[in-house]
Amino acid sequence: MYKTKERVNTLSLFALIFSYSLFPLIKLMIDTIVLRVHKLKEKYEYLVKSLEYLTEKDKAVIKYNTESIFKSDVGTYQYFADTSNIRFISVRNSVYNASSHYNLCYHANYERDYIEFNFSIPKFLYGTNVFQFTDHSEINIPHIWNKLENFLNKFLNQLFPMVPSYEDIEVNRLDMCLNQVFNSKDDALKFLSHQKTIKVKNARSERNRYSSYGSTAIQQVSQRYSFKVYHKGTEFKKNDYKELCKHNPKGYDLDKLRDFADRVLRYELTFRKGQFNYLYKQHIINDQNTMVNHNLMRLQSSKMKANREFIQNDLENKTFSFNLSSPFDDPKADYRTLTNCFSFTFDFDLFSKCYDFFIDRVNALQLSKKLSVNEIYEKLQEFSDKKKALKGRPIDLSTNVVIATLSQYVDLAELKGVIPKTTFYRYRNTLKDVGIPQYGIEDIHPPALDFAEYFFNLGKYHQEFN
Repeated sequence: MYKTKERVNTLSLFALIFSYSLFPLIKLMIDTIVLRVHKLKEKYEYLVKSLEYLTEKDKAVIKYNTESIFKSDVGTYQYFADTSNIRFISVRNSVYNASSHYNLCYHANYERDYIEFNFSIPKFLYGTNVFQFTDHSEINIPHIWNKLENFLNKFLNQLFPMVPSYEDIEVNRLDMCLNQVFNSKDDALKFLSHQKTIKVKNARSERNRYSSYGSTAIQQVSQRYSFKVYHKGTEFKKNDYKELCKHNPKGYDLDKLRDFADRVLRYELTFRKGQFNYLYKQHIINDQNTMVNHNLMRLQSSKMKANREFIQNDLENKTFSFNLSSPFDDPKADYRTLTNCFSFTFDFDLFSKCYDFFIDRVNALQLSKKLSVNEIYEKLQEFSDKKKALKGRPIDLSTNVVIATLSQYVDLAELKGVIPKTTFYRYRNTLKDVGIPQYGIEDIHPPALDFAEYFFNLGKYHQEFN
């Protein structure tokens, strides 16, 4: 289940700074985050009161959820004697951020005992997520992780007179995004239409294809995560552009912003708690250089029944939350504290695994410029001659030319089940060895997945932001 070790190697701030060069440059931005502060009734009702001072009380929306289980907290429910129903109060409201015209929504859910903040970080900072949560064009994973940590620390300190314990603050959802900038709106939409034909990686049925989500978007939805690609310009004009026309505190050139958004395809993956659990249990719990592995080793080596049950049953079967801090961070944490704790830390290790998962799906949707039959033939002929010289036998040139040409127009995965499995993989591997890309597209040079075009167009604003 997890590996033992003689000692724990924790990553110091010094080591993290000097490890920057070990990580490749990334093309990531962070958009929406959902934070939940738990133990609302026990410890944090003052948070709701402090938020009320920052907003107009008459805008609050009070909701009631019908239940039949009696609760003792008379301040958070209404009891109806004729039906014996209990209706619990759920308060929704928003705090206005004048610097970006953005309303920060919060939800005080007394029944489930938390207060939730669901917001887009770029919209909170800049008023629109056409702008990206970045400093410059050359960033890597530790850099963006530190930027996120610093933002959350500043956000919580500005919002509340007293910051809640980080052990009570859950990262319930995180959206990772990437903007791909094309030469024109037509190119972006044409690229998107071709992406609709690509089969989802590891999909087991036709139902797992990308489905249309409106006329300018496609999406794939699972229980643990959602992934979608959409035309940013269409979404921007429908939402942010209208609001910025009413109030533009940062003085954006809205026509330029709208024209830039028209050239953008947005890739967006929503990580939910289930996906956090999957990645953490698959990749991090077994890492002997993590504190959580150290504490699980301690539990396993003890002889207490509760500890064994936690390892054998709870760890595998229960869904954990991921908070800004956790008792599993403490190398000497009390056993009872650990076995009654169903939260791990949302840390750099998990964040980097989320990035790997996200960028893998983005790369699977990249298209190359379509090759002509003559270009395909020349590549295969050269490969065949080399193979004949090395092994004394050329490839089946005519059949491979047909397969390679077909690959420029359709996903070769369509051939699975039509031709023998071994034959399919032989042809596919030949195309890979030759270097013939699949999913060809005409008349468009696919743009790079980097920040160069973004900063060329919008860099002047980041000089003011940063």
